[in-house]
Amino acid sequence: MGFLLDERELKKYISKGEFGLEKESLRVDAHGYLSHTPHPFPGDSRIDRDFCENQAELITGVSDSIEKVWAELAGLCRETADRLLKLETGREYLWPFSNPPYVRGEEDIPIAQFSGNQTGKGVYREYLAEKYGKKKMLYSGIHYNFSFSEELLRADFACHREKKPVDHGTDEEKAYRDYKDRIYLELGRKAVRYSWLIVYLTAASPVLDGSYYRAGDLDETVVSRYASPRCSEIGYWNSFVPILDFTSLNGYADSIDGYVKSRMISASTELYYPVRLKARGANTTDNLRENGVSHVELRMLDLNPLCPVGIRRQDLRFIHLMLVWLMLQEDETLGTTEQTVAIRNMKEAARFAPEEIQIESGWYQIRPVREAAAEILDDMTEKLPGYFPGQEDMVRECLTFQREKVTDPSKRYAEQIRERFQRGYVKKGMRLAKEYADRFEG
Repeated sequence: MGFLLDERELKKYISKGEFGLEKESLRVDAHGYLSHTPHPFPGDSRIDRDFCENQAELITGVSDSIEKVWAELAGLCRETADRLLKLETGREYLWPFSNPPYVRGEEDIPIAQFSGNQTGKGVYREYLAEKYGKKKMLYSGIHYNFSFSEELLRADFACHREKKPVDHGTDEEKAYRDYKDRIYLELGRKAVRYSWLIVYLTAASPVLDGSYYRAGDLDETVVSRYASPRCSEIGYWNSFVPILDFTSLNGYADSIDGYVKSRMISASTELYYPVRLKARGANTTDNLRENGVSHVELRMLDLNPLCPVGIRRQDLRFIHLMLVWLMLQEDETLGTTEQTVAIRNMKEAARFAPEEIQIESGWYQIRPVREAAAEILDDMTEKLPGYFPGQEDMVRECLTFQREKVTDPSKRYAEQIRERFQRGYVKKGMRLAKEYADRFEG
């Protein structure tokens, strides 16, 4: 399908978009142990909790620029950290890593508590704990939500209608919604194929405390063979590789419902997949069918402890550039084989050593990750600057920043974090958490 706007018109609109972020962070006490206090922000929709009672989820609104959404997330981090310092039960901190700190066994992990009409949320979390174990639920990360601008979509929709004129009696808004669904299905297909690149460039979790594996091994730092355990083969995945139908919205929703009906998962929210197509509001397939796709959600970003906010603006910008680049590429099918390969590539890219990572592309071509990544980044550098008028230098600088991670592995976050935290992971991590909290205090 793709965009039909001519290049001149496309360059006017495609650089615009809407962005939202969700950041998970564990609350810890001053000694690096998981907090056991109740969620301190009841009723605040911006600071929720995820699986654990001590897993804060910071949720931004929707912004029309990377700068604005990053600034909002930074403000939420500042507010949350400041409020945690002032708790009557004692100071607490936001743990800056995707991997947890000290874990004194599964009983040390408090499942989130809900009451009233939200009691079902607690029951659902009890089910997840039983099925997957609590420890995997401690992994934290960032979800990146993106939609194209309404200006772009309306302008391109007009081009599509010129090519296929409206039939008598056709509901124009329904036709527009169907068009948007097809655009986001295409973006979803492409994002799934290339999710490995985001993992390779942003993975930031190569060390863990030994207590994650054995409750008594506190302060025994484990250097993992993974740059991102949560995105790797040992991460938080379903016990099967979901195969979704990206050819139509009903097909996509039906494929998810099929796993629910077969009891392989209990609800659509249990589908652990790197890319989700979502409607505004409830994360259900009924809502998706009724209201159509409003945005894509990318779920493979680690927390970056080298940044107080947990993610660098350069990486947020890069993902936007990548999504634009994807829509400039030829569309391809995403069937069973392609999805299986895509998920395998993502898990492969989560490994630590670049020389061990092999990426599979079409017709079973196997390539070293650095070669595959460099080719994509070079193509982006050649094609994208012209699509961001007035921001050409930003585009080149952003892509140079990513390209250097490929050329010089020591510039990858995982390499830097392993070097800095491979001894005394939790103690050093707590010093960092306190430093960030003090920086935010006020």
